Amino acid sequence: MKWIYITVILVFLTTISIAQSSHLIFFTETSQSFLVELNGAIQSEQAATRVKIKYYNKIGGEVKIIFTDKSIQPITSSLKFRTGMIAYFIIKKKGDELIIEWNRELPYNERDDTNDEHLHVNYMLPNGKRIEKPLTGKDT
Repeated sequence: MKWIYITVILVFLTTISIAQSSHLIFFTETSQSFLVELNGAIQSEQAATRVKIKYYNKIGGEVKIIFTDKSIQPITSSLKFRTGMIAYFIIKKKGDELIIEWNRELPYNERDDTNDEHLHVNYMLPNGKRIEKPLTGKDT
């Protein structure tokens, strides 16, 4: 009987930990392909202009963006985000350097687990005009 209670508790805790995970999506304004290293581990098998990390269950982490173009220096940043959300981060130019900037957070919904094509990104052009582009590209 004791083992039944222990099993039920373990199943419950596992369910809670999965429910509190996040998805992280990194994308770039430029056409430079990159890899994402999160807490010292490479998160994608191949470089892309958009990288999605699924089921990350921590509140933050040390992120390093490594570009396939070796003339571009890697970007390192400490990021914070909430669990249970889809967090979007954009890699963009600020002055002469590239930075990782938080873009938006949306509530995680299992129905939308693999389909986020309905999401768009707003860009501000140098002339002050705003344009909206869908988040498209290769997922890794």
